[in-house]
Amino acid sequence: RYPRRSLAWVATEYLKWNELRVEEGRVSYGYLRRNRWALSIFVKEFMGPKKAVIGYVDQQLSGISTPRLRGFRKWCTRQKNEGRFADSTINDLFSAVRIMTKWAVANSYLKAMPGGFEMHLLPLGKASRGRRRNEDTYIPSLSSLHEVMSFYRDQALVGENYNALQMFAYMVAMLNIGGTPIDLSYLTVDEWEDAKEHGNHLFLYRTKTGVPGNFQLWPQTVELIDYIKASNWSDPIVMRSPYHNDDEVELLLQTPR
Repeated sequence: RYPRRSLAWVATEYLKWNELRVEEGRVSYGYLRRNRWALSIFVKEFMGPKKAVIGYVDQQLSGISTPRLRGFRKWCTRQKNEGRFADSTINDLFSAVRIMTKWAVANSYLKAMPGGFEMHLLPLGKASRGRRRNEDTYIPSLSSLHEVMSFYRDQALVGENYNALQMFAYMVAMLNIGGTPIDLSYLTVDEWEDAKEHGNHLFLYRTKTGVPGNFQLWPQTVELIDYIKASNWSDPIVMRSPYHNDDEVELLLQTPR
């Protein structure tokens, strides 16, 4: 598909190598998907389709070179300043490019590491993964959380209240992925089924930050959400999602946004 030894070709070969590692159980499927996403940003958005295909990976303008890595860091910083990427997202991008570069050198696609390689791909900030540092932010205690969840559980089991069961299922799912109702509401049927086909590993993008994540779903989460999905007899929600390249997608759950 791509000219041999072009950047796009090397990135494709690197991802094929990772596919083999997934089959061997050396890395997770979520790791592969994160790398695909990160390298698509580097190759398609930053480099552009022409430079990534025309020329060779070891050339200054079309490949992994010192000027290009320097430019990539500046480009990522600009995305951050425009509010598109958080530090943690950019660090994921840097990590993917850094590992692919080492792989390219090890496989003789690059003669040597570009000058300033480590400096230009040095992680931003403290890689806090978006954690808030506002000391005034209210964080509920475990006892409060247990009390709320126990209430919905008892209402569902004792009172046979379907709405309570639905709320309990959503709360379990949000705790499982460390997400918000918005994250859950944009979860698609395809993403859910894909997760179950890959050992209950759910890959999704955070709706607020765009950060990709891979989550191991609890058996209780899968059982509850599958039950809620099967019990919902209303028409499926199909929408154009900004989190899926504006394609039409079928949402898994009918949660308030």
